[in-house]
Amino acid sequence: MQCESENPIMEMKAHSRKLAKPIDLEALSKDGCELVFNKTDEEFEDTYDAEHDYDNYDALLKFANLDLLNNPLSKDMVPVPYGKEQIQDGKLMKKIKEKGFGENPVLGAHVQVHYMYYAEANELPIDITYLRKSIPERFQLGSSGLIPAFEYAILSMQKGEKSDFFASYELCFGALGCPPRIPAKADLLFEVHLINFSIDPQVVRSSADIESDFIDSQVEEPAFAKVLKRAQELGASGKNAFNDKNIVSAVRRYRDAVKLLINTQVTNYEDQMQLEEYLCRVYRNLMVCYNNNKQYKLTCDCASKALQFASHFATKDVKLFFVWGKALIGLQEWTSAIKHLKTARKLAAKDSVRAEIDKEILKADLGNQQYQKETKARCMKMFSSSSSPSQHSNVVRIAYQEHEQVRPATLQEIQDTEESNESDGYDVGDFEKLMEIRMSEFRMAEGIYEDVFGETAEFSRRDIDIIKSIANKMGLTCTVDKNIIVTKTI
Repeated sequence: MQCESENPIMEMKAHSRKLAKPIDLEALSKDGCELVFNKTDEEFEDTYDAEHDYDNYDALLKFANLDLLNNPLSKDMVPVPYGKEQIQDGKLMKKIKEKGFGENPVLGAHVQVHYMYYAEANELPIDITYLRKSIPERFQLGSSGLIPAFEYAILSMQKGEKSDFFASYELCFGALGCPPRIPAKADLLFEVHLINFSIDPQVVRSSADIESDFIDSQVEEPAFAKVLKRAQELGASGKNAFNDKNIVSAVRRYRDAVKLLINTQVTNYEDQMQLEEYLCRVYRNLMVCYNNNKQYKLTCDCASKALQFASHFATKDVKLFFVWGKALIGLQEWTSAIKHLKTARKLAAKDSVRAEIDKEILKADLGNQQYQKETKARCMKMFSSSSSPSQHSNVVRIAYQEHEQVRPATLQEIQDTEESNESDGYDVGDFEKLMEIRMSEFRMAEGIYEDVFGETAEFSRRDIDIIKSIANKMGLTCTVDKNIIVTKTI
């Protein structure tokens, strides 16, 4: 909570004087100056990812202050006089949580404090001493480069006091802020516990000196009821963000709620059931968000985790399987989509819900039929290609582990093949059999060392994987570029 200047108050005033007049860019350019502009606040906001920025993100979630999202920072506070003039303009406000005793510290005093501080509209603390093995921070007032608001706050306290402070951005990090954690013109909220202070530095020992006293101290783990309440607050905040069409914010709130819950230890069955019930709901809401953003794989990941961590409720959740099925439709995994949608239909109690599920099942079924037709067309095109080494379609080749036996096809087999080709019920599984036949032909053909299967764009990812797998089993090399080419190893 320190700034670089030794006298931050004077430094702030000096900067104010320097920037009192606008900068004449044209005049600067005439002098040959080079101007470099940093990112805008909007760019910082778009790219900032708190979860990756904080090393102890999961631990910080336990100190999330959801009140900051919905209430004014200065709620229920009174003005604090500050500065030599003892100004009371509302830029520094205070609410005493636990009263202290004795005198107030003065400039030059050495103090020992615990603190957390938050930026406006950010429920996670920017800095917190309680995660440093519970060791209080030590510094000297007036000479430690503290931001003005924090120093003024401590000067208003008594020994043992715990208080909350609201501070205007003008007394904190100024109009520029300290991106990315502290945006421009961000007001701050401090939670401060003044443990001890004295003019004599020996009375207030350094953090290094007192570490042994606190080495076994840990931040008290919140009770399950408190963790659940915090997770529910995050979930409610996520729902509000989703309703406001702020999907990114909604996802962050839901993910934070998930982290809180899965990292919480419960000691009895009742708590476990409460945890799983709400965890299942949060995962389901996350799935809806991901589907909304067409992030279908993330939807499926959430569904799998819900079944893993909240199995008592996830296995009976109609909406979870319904949303999962819709995600699989988005991934064009038709068979799996139909499977999960049918599970949702079995669990559904209302006819209106079943009717909605039936629409998605029909959509998946039509997609599956279309996929089968396209796969059949690709196969027929491949086997009618002039690049195929086979010149005779009425031949059946029987592949064995060590050799192939070739014989003419019977009339019945030819008729069966023709009927199969004309059938609309083409089985996608036949694609693998057809690939095996084609590669067997190619491997047996003399004087042919390369077989072009067609343009890569005509095949699905699954088809390409099948071709690669069969080629590998037969000792052939499959190259996928613009075209899919299978070659013999010479």
